[in-house]
Amino acid sequence: ATIEEPAELASSISVANPRDESQLLNGFYAIEGNSWRWTGRKFAVSLQPPRGGAIQGAKLELDCAIADAIAKQLLPLTLRASVGGYPLPAQRLTAPGRQTVSFAVPGSALGGPAKLVEFEMDKTARQGDESRELGLIVVSVGFSEP
Repeated sequence: ATIEEPAELASSISVANPRDESQLLNGFYAIEGNSWRWTGRKFAVSLQPPRGGAIQGAKLELDCAIADAIAKQLLPLTLRASVGGYPLPAQRLTAPGRQTVSFAVPGSALGGPAKLVEFEMDKTARQGDESRELGLIVVSVGFSEP
């Protein structure tokens, strides 16, 4: 028998990468198109703070899309995020299609180990007779330099 080392958390993840799946905490549906996932109204990930982030801060970037099929139900959309319980200024999304939503994260929110990163939308949509609450299509989420 061997003892496996715990996987090191990444500071940026692809939601379709099996290696990163353990960092998806809640609010994500199954992989679709081998590259993305729908979210519900609330979704969360665990991310490693970037090197030097506690001093210089970082950007939290969400590579996502608003599907044309549900854009009329969703837009305009307010997206809120928090890092380790520290609320970030809300972002307003007003157009369908793929986009990168960026949040400025102060260094004071990035000290210490892994960070719980939570997102919440002010509304979701339904498509056809689908029972799921549909929010954003997410490709990746992570920290980058400010």
